[in-house]
Amino acid sequence: IYEIQLKSISSQLDNIDRVNVGLRNIREMYEGSMHDSSRYCEEVEKMTQYMAQLNSVYRNMLTAMTVNMYNQPARQEQPQNPNPTDNTNGNA
Repeated sequence: IYEIQLKSISSQLDNIDRVNVGLRNIREMYEGSMHDSSRYCEEVEKMTQYMAQLNSVYRNMLTAMTVNMYNQPARQEQPQNPNPTDNTNGNA
């Protein structure tokens, strides 16, 4: 009976060791993912700042390109004579 109990306890210890190894692996993966997650957040923040800067550059470019589009008075075109040989001033 003692030998059977010893084998049972030994088997249980082996199972406990496997569970502990599995838990240790899970903890290491979790800790690694925490580091990766914080790095990911930092990179996303940097990208957000870069996008804001780029949007500012584009806004300034568009402003520079369109500044005169809305501030110019309407040009009055002079009528053009379609027939330059037509002399309508009475000098014939």
